[in-house]
Amino acid sequence: CPDLSVSLLTSVDGLTLLCPSLVTAYADDPNLWKSFATWLTAPTIAIMLLLSSVSLAGGHVAGLLLLRNASATSFQVVYNMASFLIILIDALFFQDEILNSPLVVIGISIS
Repeated sequence: CPDLSVSLLTSVDGLTLLCPSLVTAYADDPNLWKSFATWLTAPTIAIMLLLSSVSLAGGHVAGLLLLRNASATSFQVVYNMASFLIILIDALFFQDEILNSPLVVIGISIS
């Protein structure tokens, strides 16, 4: 799809992810919209939701741009390295004890 714009592809990607996420979230919490309205009243949560949305969209745009200029294999390598770095940063910042469970170590090693 080299002829399609990145903004269109990002929009389709976002909608594709939004639909099952909303269904899953609503199944977990039937009062989802009431909870969401409550979350938005807390400035820290609202800011984190905004930053999360922007970073998710930015990651999708970056991935699509990378796929335009590189192979899918290169994209997979970059994506796996980024996932590993996110886990490492999470462990460092939040003092997660990721090495205490053998299953976690195996999962990280596989990825």
